[in-house]
This record gives sequence, structure tokens and C-alpha cells, in this order.
Amino acid sequence: MKKFALGIILSTIGFIYSFACFVYTILNPCIVNGQSGLIVSFRENDVLLPFLISILILIIGVLICGYEAYRKIQKD
Repeated sequence: MKKFALGIILSTIGFIYSFACFVYTILNPCIVNGQSGLIVSFRENDVLLPFLISILILIIGVLICGYEAYRKIQKD
């Protein structure tokens, strides 16, 4: 049960931080050398690496929750 709580905490932190990076990028659009788009805005706002790290943390948290929810408990 403790690992499940850890997974929930990691998922929540990853979601909140990735959502904050995404909203910051959307509110501050950029055009560089005639190129625009989401990836360009992520790069120019310097939030691409934190966004990817937070998405990775979110995925790890979801995987921990899924593993703990569906694993079989062995009885001796």
C-alpha cells in the first residue's frame, strides 16, 4: 500500500508540473526564424527539459500504481 501511495504522489507531482509548463508555454507563444508551434515555444521558453522530466515522473508514477493495483499477492 505504501508503494501505491508513492505512485499517486509521483503522478500528482508530475501532472501538476507538466501542466504548469504546458500552460506557461501556451500563454507565451514564440516565433523563431519564421517557425512557430508548440515545440518551438517549449524550446524558447526554456521549459522543454522540465516538461519532459515531469512527463517521465508522471509515467513512472502511473506505472507504479498500475503494478501495485494489479499484482497478485502470494499466500504462504
